[in-house]
Amino acid sequence: MLEPPGALEFPEKVAVANSRLISGEVLFGEEDTPLIVRQKRGKGFVFFMAFDSSEAPLSDWPGKIAL
Repeated sequence: MLEPPGALEFPEKVAVANSRLISGEVLFGEEDTPLIVRQKRGKGFVFFMAFDSSEAPLSDWPGKIAL
């Protein structure tokens, strides 16, 4: 499970997609600004991240492991 929102601090400004929650559970962010969402599908889950964790500055960020 992810850390509480206050425990994960991004290293600097990060570009995020303009998105809105249709269904699922917001794991990080707010309902009007979902950053990480989990949706149950079949026997598993689908995750949506409104940012690209493979691009700088997140690609080298030690906190990325928690994501």
